[in-house]
Amino acid sequence: MNKRGYHICKACRRPYVSEDDAPKRLQWAEDMKEKYPEKEDWHNVRFSDECHVSFGPEGMVHVIRTSKQRGLSDCIQEVRKEKDDDQQYRVHWWVAIGYDFKSRIQFYDVPSNSNSKMTHRVYIDQILEPVVKPWLDAGHDFVLE
Repeated sequence: MNKRGYHICKACRRPYVSEDDAPKRLQWAEDMKEKYPEKEDWHNVRFSDECHVSFGPEGMVHVIRTSKQRGLSDCIQEVRKEKDDDQQYRVHWWVAIGYDFKSRIQFYDVPSNSNSKMTHRVYIDQILEPVVKPWLDAGHDFVLE
């Protein structure tokens, strides 16, 4: 099968960047390049992101596909909601980095939904208030992206 271009791999859960999102990401990059044209302009920018890890049954589906088939609808695994008794344990954390800066890891909990997406309330109560506000109170000059 390998000689014919087929590989056994885990089913894609979603494409990396959708066709709808690609132009938006490109526009954002162009806007940022215009807003911050010099490398020194980026010294007060802090980038933040969150990460999620699940512990428990993986439930991964393996498919046989060619490299050109990645992300096609028939190679994407539908994620089903688990029953409460065998639901995975999830850990969430948030960090920020920038020029000569890195935050501590901020672990947070998402109690109000089953998809583990951070809600506005969680972001305010568990990130902005306890982490970002003290930076502002201490006089840090930054733009949070």
